[in-house]
Amino acid sequence: MSFEIVCPACGALSGPSVGVCPFCKTALIRPKTDAASAAAGNEQHLKNLYLKEGKLQETLSYFREMTKVKPELLQETGLCEIHARVLIESEAPTTGIRSALQRGILVNPEAAVLRTLDRVAAAKSKLRRGREDEGEIELRAVLKDSPNEDLALFLLGAHLFWIEGDAVESVRLLEKAVKLRPSFLRAWGCLGSIYLKLGNGPLASRAFQRCVKLEENPEMKKFFQSKMAEIG
Repeated sequence: MSFEIVCPACGALSGPSVGVCPFCKTALIRPKTDAASAAAGNEQHLKNLYLKEGKLQETLSYFREMTKVKPELLQETGLCEIHARVLIESEAPTTGIRSALQRGILVNPEAAVLRTLDRVAAAKSKLRRGREDEGEIELRAVLKDSPNEDLALFLLGAHLFWIEGDAVESVRLLEKAVKLRPSFLRAWGCLGSIYLKLGNGPLASRAFQRCVKLEENPEMKKFFQSKMAEIG
């Protein structure tokens, strides 16, 4: 017998032909190694890193390592989506973002989420000073079709605040973004700045506390802590 499986219950070695562990009778299943299973495992890990923990740099590093070993996995819809989201949020060049998305779309032409993200990336590159610029119009169109697209909410909200000085609509958009994704560090940072401008210390402090919790860069942690100290 070839010992290919470790029993998940007692740790004993056995083989897939046995069916159950000869010691504790736990059902034994051969580990899945096909491409679909590999993609599913990677996707779940990356969802945890990015969506739950908000670790952009760690997620990007994982993608780089994964691409070295099996670059074709990035054509899987779920992985391509997460990759594109991280690239957009981390201010990667638009050409690189759209190139990654187009590879996924070519393999999965029916993947609406990839086409939506392609629209978001294109709109981001067109944002300019001045109300109702082309980028703003396109982001509003994306949100009309996909109201819960958190990246579109963030990009439009941040643009309206930092470039157009519209704190009221920015708050509405960014609050929805962090409600949809509580680990959205950049959205929390923008919200903290807006709340400060509006004179709402408690909400600003809450937002910066979230930033301190999510931020991995020590210098940025200090920055957010200094903002909290200003509020008192």
